Amino acid sequence: MTGSNRSTSPAELILSHSAPSSPTTPLLGRSLSNNYYGSSGVELRIDICEEQDYDPSTVPAYVAFNIEDGHFDSSSALSHDDVCLPPEITGLGEEGIDFEALKGYLEENVAEDGLISPTLQPSPPTKRTTFKSQAQSIKSQETRYRFMFHSDITGVIYSRSFHEIATDTKDLSELLKEHFWIDVFNPTDNELKVISKIFRIHPLTTEDIQGEETREKFEIFTNYHFICFRTFDQDPNSSTYMEPISIYNVIMKEGILTFHFRLTPHVPNVLRRIRHLKNIIKVTPDWINYAIIDDVTDAFGPLIQNIEFEADSIDELVLILKETEQSDMLRRIGYARKVVMGLLRLLGPKADIIKRLIKRYNEYNISPNPSADIALYLGDIEDHILTMLQSTNHYEKILSRSHANYLAQINIEITQTANRTNDVMAKMTLLASVTVPMNIITGLWGMNVKVPGQDDEDSLGWFYAIVVFMSLLGVFLVWMARKLGLI
Repeated sequence: MTGSNRSTSPAELILSHSAPSSPTTPLLGRSLSNNYYGSSGVELRIDICEEQDYDPSTVPAYVAFNIEDGHFDSSSALSHDDVCLPPEITGLGEEGIDFEALKGYLEENVAEDGLISPTLQPSPPTKRTTFKSQAQSIKSQETRYRFMFHSDITGVIYSRSFHEIATDTKDLSELLKEHFWIDVFNPTDNELKVISKIFRIHPLTTEDIQGEETREKFEIFTNYHFICFRTFDQDPNSSTYMEPISIYNVIMKEGILTFHFRLTPHVPNVLRRIRHLKNIIKVTPDWINYAIIDDVTDAFGPLIQNIEFEADSIDELVLILKETEQSDMLRRIGYARKVVMGLLRLLGPKADIIKRLIKRYNEYNISPNPSADIALYLGDIEDHILTMLQSTNHYEKILSRSHANYLAQINIEITQTANRTNDVMAKMTLLASVTVPMNIITGLWGMNVKVPGQDDEDSLGWFYAIVVFMSLLGVFLVWMARKLGLI
């Protein structure tokens, strides 16, 4: 748009498609030069001319354009409340923990709980456990206490809610000033919202955790790494055996957050490992993340070993078992192949996730907690995963071949049974062919009419003649059948 003199800088006006149709409708804007602009949220930059009497303090944020007289009309413009604006996101891109938000959260919850001092008084339900007692009763504790806090100084703390994590002398804000690990079981939407605000977690990560994202992924954000890694239900007596369980790791410079919505043995296993190695290694958030991934990977080992024994057993027995012993072979093959396909589905994406994580360590050598040894540890996990994938693919081929051999064996047995039936039927047909002519002869002499020899009642010559003739006929028919190869 051109004008005589411009008194102000260009103002950015957004023509919204949600306004009602009128002479001042913003569905289609037209500049003074009669150029039309499209709608549907298209941003237009229009120069405010001198005769428009532009006042930044009075012109609304959303201005309708009158296509009849070429002037701006703010009377029909949309108000700020009528427009759906993206939410204002603060704190993203900033590193560290938002201790101001944490302080406000603790004060609010402590006031609701009626506690005297949120800084020094831990809430009564909090339960501190040693590694030994924790290993013995982890399942019941996780059912009651959904939050687990660990650090080198405090050890393990269990609590029912996030704000109850504390010791006799330190509240949560002081505990978070050293390397920590917070594990959350089955978090609520409100808890995720609070944790995301305190630890400056991006809304995309929060959305993945809330929606229980099933795709394994590795994402890099400004102040943390996000990893979604899948394990499986390891209880063979459970109705959900072998079903995937997602574990979400948020690795920061200050610590690590883990989330899961079903009970898993990986958290107590990693805690037990920390207890054994705490005097040898330095426990960092990156190392805890590695330990969790390593424990998940190790959980596949016994299952793959069982599949190896089952596949070898099926491969050997499928061709040597008798027909009466093969009643459950097809069921065994089907179940083994189902487990193998589940393993391939779980192991497939893991190699790419580990490879990307190693690449990030090696190329940039930066992370929330850089450590040269972590890349070596992850390389060992990658080797295990690739080995297990190769083994699982090999067992799938063995089971596929055994399945084909089993079906071929069944076809052979069916064919053999059919051949035996055909042999019996051929012999029965031959017997019928021999006896039918004899039945005809006996039938002729047994009619209630006058037949040869009927008057010679004192002689048996006719009887012996008929018997000899039928015997000779039977011998002849058998000889013909042998000559023709029928028997």
